[in-house]
Amino acid sequence: MKMFYTSVVVTLVLSLCFASYSLDNQDIATDIEAVVIENFRANESEDLDAALPTIHSQAPTYTSTKQSSISLFETYDLKYDLLSFSFVGQDGKYAIARIKQSTTKVSGPAFRNNDLDAIHAFRKENGKWKFWTIAILEVKYTS
Repeated sequence: MKMFYTSVVVTLVLSLCFASYSLDNQDIATDIEAVVIENFRANESEDLDAALPTIHSQAPTYTSTKQSSISLFETYDLKYDLLSFSFVGQDGKYAIARIKQSTTKVSGPAFRNNDLDAIHAFRKENGKWKFWTIAILEVKYTS
């Protein structure tokens, strides 16, 4: 009988651990997806002051992203759509998500509309998840 109770207690403890882990991951996933959506909104609105805070200030491409965004905003009006978001996990100070997005030209010179499939790494800064780096898996041109 003692073995039965031990088994039940172990099962309950493990269940609570996994439930807590799942809730923590869900919170991180929700926070990161909100950052992605805010980044898309800011870029679509060509609001550099709103877009930059979604990117970690120490990210390897922060400065080049800032410069290319200025040029992009001056040249094009683009629409960004989130096609899918999948939280992969967290390891130490990094969180990983797979994001599929669509970028479509609204106005401007020649541009190849595309669907991008990428793995993004995020890192916290001042308690908030922000874009850190990207690995592009595939680009499909749609027009």
